[in-house]
Formats: sequence, structure tokens, C-alpha cells
Amino acid sequence: MKIKDISVKYRGGFKGLYIDVGTLIRKQIPFDVVDFICGKSCVHDCESYCRMQIRINGKLYVTWHSSEILTNFLEDCRAQETDAKKIFPVEDCIMVVGEDRGYYLQDASGIETTFTDKDIERLIRQKRRK
Repeated sequence: MKIKDISVKYRGGFKGLYIDVGTLIRKQIPFDVVDFICGKSCVHDCESYCRMQIRINGKLYVTWHSSEILTNFLEDCRAQETDAKKIFPVEDCIMVVGEDRGYYLQDASGIETTFTDKDIERLIRQKRRK
């Protein structure tokens, strides 16, 4: 059967280029958390991971982390979300590393750093080359 003859629709999944979580932290890139999915990890010494759909300057990107603290925070946000009280997207935040080496979201409203789409794509390309 040819793909054009199959009437199944695509569903789910995150869209956009992958951006490394380390780049988000080091460069303090402001973003919105649109959604997240938790899954089991195949990486040694890592039980699970959290894949996040984020938005930077209106454009969608994907990142992932294995911080249990940030994952628990996002899950608690989702648990509190109702039809009347929408939490997602979590807007205008940056990711930081705490003293306990866990990842946290912090308000980015005081951050003056601006990144254009070209800046972000350059950072993504640089990371891939290394």
C-alpha cells in the first residue's frame, strides 16, 4: 500500500528544532513552556527524562532534561490546571541550575537579553558541530 492510500492521520509529537538545555541555561534564553511529556530513559544512570515543547520568539523548539525537581514542578502545574485556570503555556521564563544542581524555572521579565531567530539557529548549529 502506498502512503497516499493510507487514511490514518498523524497525531501528537513536538515540533521544531532541538535546542540543548545547557544552551538555554548558559545563554539565559527566555522561553515559554508550551507542553511537556515524561518518559523512561535509556541513558545510563538516568531513570526518566522530560521532553519539553518550548517557544522562543514565537517559534517552536524541543528540549529535554532529566531534572526530577523541574519535572515534578511541571507535573504539579498540570495537576492544578483546570478549564477556568490555565497554567500552560508558562510564559517568559529562563532555566537556571540551583545549588542542589536541579533545574528550575525563573521569571525572565527582568532579563534584557534578546535573541533573534538567526541567533538561536546559530547556537543550535554550533552545538551540533562540537
